[in-house]
Amino acid sequence: MSKSHGRAPLAFSFIGLIFVDLSFKVHEFGYYRLPYRTVGCGKVQAAGNKCFKGGPMNVLIMYYSKGGNTRKLAEAIAEGVGQVDGAEAVLRHTRDVSKDDFVSADGLIVGSPVYFGTMAAQLKQVLDEFVGVRRKMENKVGAAFSTSGDASGGKETTMMSIIQALLIYGMIIVGDPMSATGHYGTACAGAPDAAVQENGRKLGRRVAELVKQIRR
Repeated sequence: MSKSHGRAPLAFSFIGLIFVDLSFKVHEFGYYRLPYRTVGCGKVQAAGNKCFKGGPMNVLIMYYSKGGNTRKLAEAIAEGVGQVDGAEAVLRHTRDVSKDDFVSADGLIVGSPVYFGTMAAQLKQVLDEFVGVRRKMENKVGAAFSTSGDASGGKETTMMSIIQALLIYGMIIVGDPMSATGHYGTACAGAPDAAVQENGRKLGRRVAELVKQIRR
């Protein structure tokens, strides 16, 4: 009996480690964090004691990145989304995103490096090709982010070009919160440093929290 009691804490610790590990999943095309769980809500997913109709909240972070800076900022934004109970972050490069990703998303955060003061052609192509589903995107939350190679490279005009497209998709547009910069979105010159990454997390959290309010 004494040996059995002595081993129990180790067994529970091991189970706990497995549970924590399974709360994060790496997908071929992106990063998912699944902090929700079912607690007596039938087919409805729940976060804490809250049940949300139609399953978990889904925020799509779509980006184009060539050198990796925009991807790093997108990953920080995805982390912020995942910090909100009941939210699932789906990270997609433009080459991997599908119309189903758009339609199933409750929120959409779009990012691009600066190309001649506007979004990359690869991102614009996706937004052009998916315009047929824009009526299904109406009243969903949208936001933008960008990176540039120079401090005055056109980050704000690039975000505005993304915001213009999301408005045509009928989305509810938000900028980054006052606790970040309180402007058009999250942006940086070069690779995002720790402060910019934190601002990215704040943008992700803000979008996810607004989605949560809308879905109540």
